Amino acid sequence: MQPMTSPTPPWQPPPPPPAADPARVAGIFAVIGGVLLLVGSFLPWVTATTIFGQLSINGFDGGDGKITAAAGAAAAGFLLHGLLGRNWSSYLIGALAAVVGVLVAGYDFNNLSDLLVSEDGFSASRGVGIYACCGGGLLAVVAGFTAMTRAKLATPPPTYTPVS
Repeated sequence: MQPMTSPTPPWQPPPPPPAADPARVAGIFAVIGGVLLLVGSFLPWVTATTIFGQLSINGFDGGDGKITAAAGAAAAGFLLHGLLGRNWSSYLIGALAAVVGVLVAGYDFNNLSDLLVSEDGFSASRGVGIYACCGGGLLAVVAGFTAMTRAKLATPPPTYTPVS
């Protein structure tokens, strides 16, 4: 004899997944931007082609790559700290470090136009590194400030208890 079982309840769809946290999503993009700023410092900023071959110059060869690398490392570190701890002040410091990096990279991007000439047997062009520094820095700045404001809005205000 089989035991009696209760009738099966009608099928119900699973509950919807939790909504993505805007501060966390912005924080992830901010960290990616900081890492791009850091990595772009080591990639070629200028690529020159001559009749003798191709020559690439990275950010460290010109000197300003050290500044963008330091700014990218600081931005990625503070933004990651903000992402893991949901600390809006870490997002702020990381975004400000990215501002320094993107300003330096933008200055160099603009100054490279003087070097980019094409003559017989010689041509020069911007390399992938300067684009990575500028794009990653901009991403880190925008996403870092967005994550900061979202994290600050999500933080409940402090409660004060009256002293008796």
